[in-house]
Amino acid sequence: MNQFFASVVELCAIFFALAYTLRIHINRRIVLFFIGLVVLPTISVYVFVTSWIGIITLFFTTGLFFYRVSRNFRALLDICIVFFSGVLADTLAELIERSFIADNMNTYLHYILFSFFYVLCIYVYKNIIVDKILARIDIPLLIQISIFLIVSATILVFYLNIFVPDNRDEIELVKINLAIQLSYFLLMLLLVGLLLYGIKKENRLKQRAIEMEQFSMYVEGLEQINRDMQKFRHDYANILLTMQGYLDDNNLEDLKEYFQQHILKVESNTLFKNKVLANLDNLKITGLKGLIATKALQANEQEIDVSIEIPDKIDNIHMNIIDLTRMIGILIDNAIEANQSVDHKIMNIAFFKTNTGSLIIIIRNTMEEQILNVTDIYKESFSTKGKDRGFGLANVKQIVERYPQVTMNTRIEDNWFIQEIEIQNWGQIN
Repeated sequence: MNQFFASVVELCAIFFALAYTLRIHINRRIVLFFIGLVVLPTISVYVFVTSWIGIITLFFTTGLFFYRVSRNFRALLDICIVFFSGVLADTLAELIERSFIADNMNTYLHYILFSFFYVLCIYVYKNIIVDKILARIDIPLLIQISIFLIVSATILVFYLNIFVPDNRDEIELVKINLAIQLSYFLLMLLLVGLLLYGIKKENRLKQRAIEMEQFSMYVEGLEQINRDMQKFRHDYANILLTMQGYLDDNNLEDLKEYFQQHILKVESNTLFKNKVLANLDNLKITGLKGLIATKALQANEQEIDVSIEIPDKIDNIHMNIIDLTRMIGILIDNAIEANQSVDHKIMNIAFFKTNTGSLIIIIRNTMEEQILNVTDIYKESFSTKGKDRGFGLANVKQIVERYPQVTMNTRIEDNWFIQEIEIQNWGQIN
């Protein structure tokens, strides 16, 4: 009975820990599938084959199940951490019992100690390693696989060490197990640290390349405005003389036409560029400023009425700049494309700070009259534009899910398609 109770506790601990680390909403369907695809096969192997093969079955079926549910390769890393936390918590609980309670072993006390250390390990992993470290870095698939293999090998050694018989004193064996586990854990941390260091260095290089590219676009826009202004100043005298001729003849109708056709229409592009750059003055993040300026000029060339509003000075955003520019770029591109099918083309971009210091980014655009399900548009391959389209918003969703401090609200009001992003004032900046 005690063995059955222990198995139930361990299965529940693994299930809820993975649901917590992967932020999976638990419902009846997920619980039933977990029982059918993980629990029953594991129990069958454990009872009719052998215990250590049953543990291996549990390890792989649980990993595959949560990978399928979360669609996140990190589920394979999480299952390794969860198993390791269980082994470490159980060893610490047993060591404390044998050190301070001697022969009076208490099953319920063991589970209390086990639960305490297990919950502590999972909490530290989720809130420090996942939210504060892994969320900062876009880890390539090859590196994720490497980490999974390293941790899996470590877990395998742990369990082999547990199931290999030893004739030593039990308290001595527990201490040896703990020493070996901590040694492997430190080795794992070293290897993972080296991998993360390499990834972080690579991401910094990517970030600098993006910032340089966006800065180059921004400078090019400034240079073009400067050339346009010089041209305007060169023609300034001739423009005034022509206007004076119409005024001398009191020919207001021709003067209006001349102003509309030869001054306002010709110089509107230069005036718009000046307006865009002036509105972006409060945005002090060069890479993002260059991206928005470039996209706004592209929209203007397609006769889209663009407005940009940034009333507050913004010199840092608590999000990785590579992910942020990717996300904003996709949303603006979609807004530009959506305006191709409407008569009155409008796109608004706004950055606002809240009273709590969080940042609200709003991108809205006019759209044609059609009913869209805002849930469906974030599904991979969903598109209203035809085959082989629709991956952009799915990428945006994946980016948002990596940042606990970032939320996104999509809604449709009348003929406006509105994307609202809130970035709270904590988390990764660079």
